[in-house]
Amino acid sequence: STVGIVYIKGIFTFYIPNTFTPDDDGVNDVFLPKGVGIDETDYDLWIFDRWGNIVFEKFNFLPNDADAGWDGTFNGKPLNPDVYTYMIEMSTTRGKDVVEVGDVTLVR
Repeated sequence: STVGIVYIKGIFTFYIPNTFTPDDDGVNDVFLPKGVGIDETDYDLWIFDRWGNIVFEKFNFLPNDADAGWDGTFNGKPLNPDVYTYMIEMSTTRGKDVVEVGDVTLVR
């Protein structure tokens, strides 16, 4: 399932999926937190493996662009099913800084 966190405050809404399945079936193939009211010039995402190594990072990208999400690979190779940690730093369009840390499960 893809249940996540939703924050609704003013015009800021944010959803973080907790599972994704990068199996190229066109459904849930990338991990990409989505939202409304995110400043696209200040939206950064890091993914870490269980040892703390960065396996994905993306800076200043469009918040709802599926092409910007993590596809479950590292250096072009598919990673094993596992639980990975994410860190997201962003600003809202109203100027509030937000940091989220959690985990996402990669299922193949």
